[in-house]
Amino acid sequence: MPTNPPHRNESQTPEDTADPGPVLLLCSGQRSGSTLLQRIVSSGPDLWVWGEPGPGILGLRDADLAMRALSDYRSREAAAEVGPAGPPGFIAVVLPPAETYRSAARAWFDTAFADAPRGGAGARWGFKEVRLGHSFAEWFVDLYPRARVVHLVRHPLDVLRSLLSWEEQVTRWTPDLTAEAMGNWLTVVDSFHTAGADPPWLLRLSYEELASVRADGAEGAGRADAVDALEEHLGLAAGSLDRAVLNQRIHRPGAVGRTPRAMPGAEEVARRFAAMATRDRVREHAERLGYRVP
Repeated sequence: MPTNPPHRNESQTPEDTADPGPVLLLCSGQRSGSTLLQRIVSSGPDLWVWGEPGPGILGLRDADLAMRALSDYRSREAAAEVGPAGPPGFIAVVLPPAETYRSAARAWFDTAFADAPRGGAGARWGFKEVRLGHSFAEWFVDLYPRARVVHLVRHPLDVLRSLLSWEEQVTRWTPDLTAEAMGNWLTVVDSFHTAGADPPWLLRLSYEELASVRADGAEGAGRADAVDALEEHLGLAAGSLDRAVLNQRIHRPGAVGRTPRAMPGAEEVARRFAAMATRDRVREHAERLGYRVP
């Protein structure tokens, strides 16, 4: 089954150039800062970013690409015959043209996500995920050529430390789920390890860059920061995002989300990291990203 969008030809319907396009936030696994990123980009009047739809959304992508490929492969010649001959032609494999399925996928997103619960008139929409990578972003930008994608990554040992705190405080969170989340970190980071320059639709940020932004503008006032980069990349007005939300770290719904957490020490984090089967690959990617991993 194909995982990359087919090449678009000139006969396909172009996107409205007046539409700035939706926003896709792809974050490297749980505890990467995805909610902090979601909250800051939704803090202005012009954009609302929905929460995580889950990996099931891959089914929509796979169905779209499979049907486009099937239409291209089986239907074109049969449709040419049915055109003049009508039903006596070889109707068995005639399907709508491939572009129909692309439009249908766009219609699904427009129906599901376009009705933002807050924001100004005509506010754009987006959504975030922690399990989806570069190939999903390529497909999404094929649907919406003016879309913008942000990839957020965090130091893997800090991700692991936060996940270990969940094991202590969240009843359902188990060591197996911690291992799965660290696998998500590796899979998403690996997918964005591509050769050459990044496409114009992609902005890479680190959690550390985002968390270092000062809401009061002190320490480095006048210098561009991660929020400035977000506003520019997403086409939002300068100064429209509320930096104050960066001071409100909430990790769970309800009152428990504001309760200080007991974080494990460096020795426990190091022990669990050493036990990971993928530790060498995680370390390789981390060091490539500029993170030091003992």
